[in-house]
Amino acid sequence: MTVSRLDEAKRIEAAIVAAGGHLPEEHRHLLRGARRVDTSESVNVPAEVEQSVPAALEAPTFADYAEQHVANLTGVEEGYRAQYRRDVARHMTPVFGDLPLTAVNRSLVRGWLRGLEAGTHPWLVGRPPLAYRTRKRLATEAGAVMRAALADELIVRDPFVGVRVGKPEHTASRQETIRALTHDEWRRLEAELPAGVYRDLATVAVGTGLRWSELTALECRHVVLDDGRPRVEVRQAWKDTRAGKADRYEIGRPKSDRSVREVTVGAGVAQVLARLVADRPEDAYVFTTPATSGTHAGRQGGAPIRSANYRHRVWAPAVARVFPHGRGVRFHDLRHTHASWLINAGRPLTEVQRRLGHESIQLTSDTYGWLLPSSTDAAVAAIEAAMAAEAEVA
Repeated sequence: MTVSRLDEAKRIEAAIVAAGGHLPEEHRHLLRGARRVDTSESVNVPAEVEQSVPAALEAPTFADYAEQHVANLTGVEEGYRAQYRRDVARHMTPVFGDLPLTAVNRSLVRGWLRGLEAGTHPWLVGRPPLAYRTRKRLATEAGAVMRAALADELIVRDPFVGVRVGKPEHTASRQETIRALTHDEWRRLEAELPAGVYRDLATVAVGTGLRWSELTALECRHVVLDDGRPRVEVRQAWKDTRAGKADRYEIGRPKSDRSVREVTVGAGVAQVLARLVADRPEDAYVFTTPATSGTHAGRQGGAPIRSANYRHRVWAPAVARVFPHGRGVRFHDLRHTHASWLINAGRPLTEVQRRLGHESIQLTSDTYGWLLPSSTDAAVAAIEAAMAAEAEVA
């Protein structure tokens, strides 16, 4: 069998490899220089594997099947679907997107992962290598495509089984990454924020521990102040569709089932919320820009506050004035501050979990357990008691 077109030669070679054969050495240059060679050259397929080639070529390409897989995913946000498609296009298609599923073998997968780690992957030329977590996500996504192909009986084995992504690089500990403000630091930062909705946004964040996406998606109907138990009801959150358009955010469900919750507030935060929702329609967003014109004006009297705009125009300047030489403070650190104050006040981790909307107590413990003064005090007391007992015996 002879093949003249280069792209067909690639598919034939991949099919031969999948079938256990080898491309003759004299023709391997067709697949190295790829599109620069004379496509009139031919590839001679060894007769002993010729019968295996047609079946391999009938399998869809990885790129085509991956698109089908992503399009048919259920129970996912559109932002996740868009990210999945982007990952396939950037990181998978350049290496094995044009190959039949049957040609994606363990050797190819290992080489792909090594390229992502070393920075030799085509998309990474001129860019730094990918972090371990990103490589892990890509391997999970590509592996899911191949597992679906295995379930559809398009391949006979999953090439991702037993393949390691590599070792994670050193990452900062929780103690290094979490920045919880003291009461004095918060008072100084609060005073530097411009009075009005932008300061109120930060105040409610500290008082509730809500995520940015939850906080800015609150509508007036989600604020309950008239039954003796002031609270906010978290029922929705902004989702980034990653669609590349100007208004790429849309309202969706919170991060997890546990994130759908009610968070009680104190008198000070309740007073701020009462001012924000007074004489406004139930479907108005609680936090909006001061502008009264624009797409959202008819519904809420202003546009939703977006994180990038708030961070650059409001948050970063205030932080720089309060901490000119110190470590920066992110808006998300107000959530950590909320948790830290609860823990320092002796509240149990289960209560912190419920207020923050964590899916599991393990997540809360892993994130904030080191803040528990009782755990370290008890450990020290245990060591002291053991050392004292040893001294008495001696």
